[in-house]
Amino acid sequence: MVSVIKYKSFWEYIARAFPAITKTLIIHEESDLPGIVRDMDNGATLLFAIIPSTDMEATSVDDFEEIDSCFACLIKKSDPGNLSADEFLIEMAGTQYLMSAIKDKMIALAGDNDHDIDGGQYSHLMHRLIINGMHTDPEYNLLGCNGWSLSFKLKTTGTIQ
Repeated sequence: MVSVIKYKSFWEYIARAFPAITKTLIIHEESDLPGIVRDMDNGATLLFAIIPSTDMEATSVDDFEEIDSCFACLIKKSDPGNLSADEFLIEMAGTQYLMSAIKDKMIALAGDNDHDIDGGQYSHLMHRLIINGMHTDPEYNLLGCNGWSLSFKLKTTGTIQ
């Protein structure tokens, strides 16, 4: 199971790597968002991640691992009623580019065995990334925001990493 503190630190690291991200949050469920989004300025970009759930896989008491199901979302606050079709596509393309860059960063960290970024906690966390399980969806008018969500899995050994 991924440590909540390490998970939070990872997403804060990602936000620092991409200055276009205005705010970063770790939440326990999407119902936390309405008040947060309401207080954001139009044009602000929010990266939020939900605390992962975990499934145990074991062949015996000596051989087990956990698969953490993770979800992150990158959304930009806008006024959907005032966006033309072209403006909407431009907004989606911008957030798509940013989400793609985040995914590229995660994949790069997954394969980086030569560097210890901040003591290795970010690269070591992503060494557990199951790359072929990454899934991205467009998000339309999510609380007045548009962007992209990413679901992925991390494989951990032991019960907390």
